[in-house]
Amino acid sequence: GVYELGFFSPDNSQNLYVGIWFKGITPRTVVWVANRETPVTDSTANLTISSSGSLLLLNGKHGVVWSIGETFASNGSRAELLDTGDLIVIDKASGRYLWRSFEHLGDTLLPSSNLMYNLATGEKRVLTSWKTYTDPSPGEFVGQITPQVPSQLLTTRGSKPYWRSGPWAKTR
Repeated sequence: GVYELGFFSPDNSQNLYVGIWFKGITPRTVVWVANRETPVTDSTANLTISSSGSLLLLNGKHGVVWSIGETFASNGSRAELLDTGDLIVIDKASGRYLWRSFEHLGDTLLPSSNLMYNLATGEKRVLTSWKTYTDPSPGEFVGQITPQVPSQLLTTRGSKPYWRSGPWAKTR
């Protein structure tokens, strides 16, 4: 595959993160970080699936550092990194996707992932920059689709517009 999932430490800091990056590219280009707000410093941290089907990052003392935030009524689930770079939790029996990293974007839009704004539910998917080159916690830039019709791409820096595409003539 094109992507790898694993633990990484930006610029050899003491902080460890679970991430997805392009395989075989130097320097490492991280495209998604699970625990971007909660690094671990314990090298015995573990990424696991709980009995309730939730994906968890545990520290060396088995404390939950990060989770997908959901549990599932499932006869068993597993995690898989797809060739698209999408990390999924899938129900073993039905094959149904229970959770997808593409629905929880970081700072990189990959082919097959998308920004969105659902007018009916208010659900949105946005890109959020890293705080610094070595700190993947959320930074001040956010890229998103606006809820107005016609939509436009908008990048904000904090609460202020930084760049916008202008309205799209056609929407789907």
